[in-house]
Formats: sequence, structure tokens, C-alpha cells
Amino acid sequence: MKPFIFCPICSQKLEPAVLEERNRMLCPKCGWVHYSNPLPVAIAFTRNTNGEVLLIRRAHEPAFNQWALPGGFIESSEEPHEGCLRELWEETSIEGSIESLVGVYHRESTMYGSLIAIAYRVLACHENICINHESLKRDSTLPTACLRSPFPCTGRLLKRASPTAEEAGYSIGTAESVRVVRPPSDSAK
Repeated sequence: MKPFIFCPICSQKLEPAVLEERNRMLCPKCGWVHYSNPLPVAIAFTRNTNGEVLLIRRAHEPAFNQWALPGGFIESSEEPHEGCLRELWEETSIEGSIESLVGVYHRESTMYGSLIAIAYRVLACHENICINHESLKRDSTLPTACLRSPFPCTGRLLKRASPTAEEAGYSIGTAESVRVVRPPSDSAK
């Protein structure tokens, strides 16, 4: 998000100022202050009844062609958990139910600036996946290293929501642009 240059109240050019011990942009005419606040996003750490984790391959920047958890911006008048389930539905046509809050993470994005990511553990109600324009429609044979996401908060989220994923030998399967992380069989433990 680009910072304001002019005051949205009186159109005066904003000037740098130190307020509350932070650098801000201030309108010298009316006193309006531009607070550069983070944008809220919701992330769905979605599993099916077999414990498989849903990842999508992104069709747009940021992180074009990279694997990520479903998620996106929370809309005005929307609760974070509602935004999480809406984004999951929009990107995959999967309905789910919130199991728990995994965590809240800060992330700097070159495209959007400061973000606050609110991540939920979600149980998929079904597995009838139908991806939209936000995901690529092709297969991949990426190695297990795809668990290391281009989004730093996603990597932390994967470790927190499923702390032993890589150590436990999770394997990865593909279906269109949707990728699932399968837990190892009992014999592999």
C-alpha cells in the first residue's frame, strides 16, 4: 500500500513528523495524521479427516507459482474467522469449520506493506476441490521442501500448527494445483 502524500481531508501536502515516538506523515493545515497500519489477512491451515494439509499453487503475485496455504484479505465488516472460511471457499470451493486459532503473525510485503496474518486451524467438511483464478491449474513434482513457503509467516504457521511435519516424514501428493501433505503411515514411525 502506498503512503498518503496529500491529506484526504483538506488536500494539503503532508509533512514528516515525529509523533508518539514514531515517524508519521502529518497535515500541517488540519492536523490529520497518516498512521501506516497493517492490513489484516486470514490464513486457513486446512486439514481433512485423514490429517492431510491443503496447499494451493498461487497464480498471482506475490509469490506467483509458489505453494501457499489458502488465505487473503479480511473484508470490511467481516470477522477474521469469517474471512478465513470465505477465502478457503473462494480459492478451493471447500467448506470448513474453524477448529482453533493457530496464531497471529506480522509480515512485511513489498506489494502490500505491513500485514497482520491471523491463522486458523480448519477442518474441511468435504474434499470437492474446485480452484479459482487465484490458483494455477497444473501439476507439480516439487520436493517436500515446498513446506518452506515464500511467506515467512506461513513457514512459522506450518511449524506451529503441525510442529513435526518434516521430521515425521510427511509426504506430498498433488491434484491439479492443490497439494496435500500426508502424514506418514503408522509403520513409518
